[in-house]
Amino acid sequence: MGNWRLCWNPAVSWAGRPSKCAPFWHRRSGPGLGPSPAASRPPKRSASSVRSEKDLSWGRSHIPVRTPSILAALLLLTACPEQVVVRETPSECGDGDIQAAEECDDGNLEQGDACTGACTVARCGDNIQRTDLGAEEAGFEECDDGNTEENDSCLNNCRLASCGDAFVRTDLSEDHVQFEACDDGNEEDGDACLSNCLRARCGDGVLRTDLSEGEPGHEACDDGNLADDDDCLSTCQPHVCGDGIVGPSEGCDDGNEDPTDACANCALASCGDGVVQEGERCDDGNLADDDECLSTCVPARCGDGQIWAGHEDCDDGDRVDSNACTNSCEPARCGDGVLRQDLNPEDDGYEGCDDGGQSEGDGCSAACRVERCGNGRVDANEECDDSNDDQTDRCTSACSRARCGDGVTWAGVEDCDDGNFENADACTNTCQLARCGDGHVFDRREDCDDGNDVDTDACTAGCRRAICGDGITRDGVEGCDDGNLVDTDACTRRCEPARCGDGHRWEDQEECDDGNEEAGDLCTNDCTVARCGDGIIHDGQEECDDGNDEDADGCRPDCVIERCGNGDIEGEEVCDDGNRTDGDGCTNACQPAECGDGVLRLDLAEGEAGFEACDDGDDDDSNACLNDCMEARCGDGVARADLDQGEEGFEACDDGNGSNEDACLANCQIAQCGDGFVQQGVEACDGGDGCDEACDLIIACGNGRVDPGEACDDGNDNNVDACQNNCQLVSFAVYHNGLYWAWASPCSGGCSNATPERYGHGWRWVRDDQEWALRPEREAFGRSRCAAPQFDPTHNHCDWGDPIVYRHNGGSSELWLVHD
Repeated sequence: MGNWRLCWNPAVSWAGRPSKCAPFWHRRSGPGLGPSPAASRPPKRSASSVRSEKDLSWGRSHIPVRTPSILAALLLLTACPEQVVVRETPSECGDGDIQAAEECDDGNLEQGDACTGACTVARCGDNIQRTDLGAEEAGFEECDDGNTEENDSCLNNCRLASCGDAFVRTDLSEDHVQFEACDDGNEEDGDACLSNCLRARCGDGVLRTDLSEGEPGHEACDDGNLADDDDCLSTCQPHVCGDGIVGPSEGCDDGNEDPTDACANCALASCGDGVVQEGERCDDGNLADDDECLSTCVPARCGDGQIWAGHEDCDDGDRVDSNACTNSCEPARCGDGVLRQDLNPEDDGYEGCDDGGQSEGDGCSAACRVERCGNGRVDANEECDDSNDDQTDRCTSACSRARCGDGVTWAGVEDCDDGNFENADACTNTCQLARCGDGHVFDRREDCDDGNDVDTDACTAGCRRAICGDGITRDGVEGCDDGNLVDTDACTRRCEPARCGDGHRWEDQEECDDGNEEAGDLCTNDCTVARCGDGIIHDGQEECDDGNDEDADGCRPDCVIERCGNGDIEGEEVCDDGNRTDGDGCTNACQPAECGDGVLRLDLAEGEAGFEACDDGDDDDSNACLNDCMEARCGDGVARADLDQGEEGFEACDDGNGSNEDACLANCQIAQCGDGFVQQGVEACDGGDGCDEACDLIIACGNGRVDPGEACDDGNDNNVDACQNNCQLVSFAVYHNGLYWAWASPCSGGCSNATPERYGHGWRWVRDDQEWALRPEREAFGRSRCAAPQFDPTHNHCDWGDPIVYRHNGGSSELWLVHD
């Protein structure tokens, strides 16, 4: 079973009263079990303390226990009955309780103290630098690279590697300023390893003192060069008279000790006589050693041990460049580029270096002191130098300015420094301990962190994502949050205030709630159960509901509609014929049918009063249905305006008469020249012979119109028909009703006064009540057509073509009908 916690929840109150519980403690076992009101705070615990079953557990907000304790719960309830919530929670590193998988738990997630953020005891080599100790305290770490390699920049004791620590660094190249060829753990320059961690060698200018004469590598001298013409040979042994090598101040050296030969005691026998003899290189006739020729008859030179007046300031007779007199016979000085090595650091004139310049920050200062971290001077590649090795002040032991992210906690300025720029761990980018409200989400500790302590936004003041049911009402998102997922109280599980229509019945407030705004179903819009008489029509159950139990008001008390068509005149009905037929004298709305109501009466025949041919329900008289409910037609005197030209039934005008001689033709089109109808008072003619394009007459014989002085005008130039080319009729010809009538001989019975008229399929003449039958030519002689009207009394028929000629051959008279 996991741990149980008895928690004090400040967000919960009883009857609106906030908690006033005092802090308390609880002993899990042993005497004195129970709360102690005298305890005001938990006792201080060290980071290395380890909890046991008998440890005391303290807390203002919770008491961890290993197993559920009924007695402890009773004690807590007794101390503060309304404020205790029992809840099981998982253990966490940093909660102050040492769990089974933890070595320690100091109640924080600081990486640089005795207990790491992973609840393990801090130790050198864990790759976490401790920053909570001073340099003199046990466990202090200058570095921690997490390995056991002694030859890198961080030793196994978590101290920074340095020349003289007895560990040879192997992680640097020879050209690196901190390269080590050796490291004997001391600052001695006279042994095999120099104080700069380079190997001693003959010619390095440092005399080895750790070897006895005869041992390999023994040096009697070391003048820093490999020349043999000075006091120290290239073998680091001193030059002596008799060694066979002419050294400084020697006139000769024949390698023997015979005083009787030409070279005795390394001086020529005749030197000083003023004559340069064999074996002499000069002879100035004196034995003075301060001029240009020494008393040994050797030219004076720097390094011969004699100061040449006016030319040399010093001459110590050696070729050692690192003492008080340089190889150029000038007194050694700082800045001459020659390192003086014959003095101790406390002596005047001591040089730790000499680079021949006066620049600072290049490794060698203007005072010829080595520029290194800890010397109290800001040297090359250093940002600061406070002459101490304290890692936690403003200047680190690596002579870098303390800064957030360098992995060293700056005492008094930084809470922590884990050497990275990750904001999601225990130490933020500003080197402050991660905490809820710092604006950075602590990985695996926080759900969110918006940098404020507002409890009502998307991230609560406890750095938990706001969710419905957390008991905190989120501004602008939630209307409420009562901390539960119950839908039947004042706040639903969706964190919306309970309301009618949300689909959840609010106990003691609503009879029902179907989650819609449909008032006509089983649950009304005010969340009451639907019933007849509530004024709301219940779909499928009620036809109507007027909220009362009165009759004759359109809705019966049983919520059935008092409808038109039931045969009873009710309410606003004027008639009710008991049917649902809309085409009779009483409409389906129980109103008398009338022209213009939009309902076509079908119960009347044309001619009966009230008959309707149409009913379009409007008062527009210019469409297909007139206001008298008759269909529009050409000649009804109302011009239709609902059609476009070209559509069937289109009327340009309608003057209500059938005349083709006024402005509106009988076909309801506007009269115009060329329509074939003569408009009275406007046109003289319209088409045909003798009529021009403007509908004016052309005065001339042959124009097809009988003008003054003409007896006829058939519009042709045929001179053998009834109308001659001079527009005069032939003998006995009569023009009647657009036809020409003629006889072959005079009519014996006064036929000229007879009137021809149609009779059946033929013609007859009527005069003085006498009739003569006229038969069509096809009945008498067969049917003929003439290409042009011709009158020829000598023939009984015409040539083939139009028009038809009718002939009567009755006795002594013949009648010809000739027409265009």
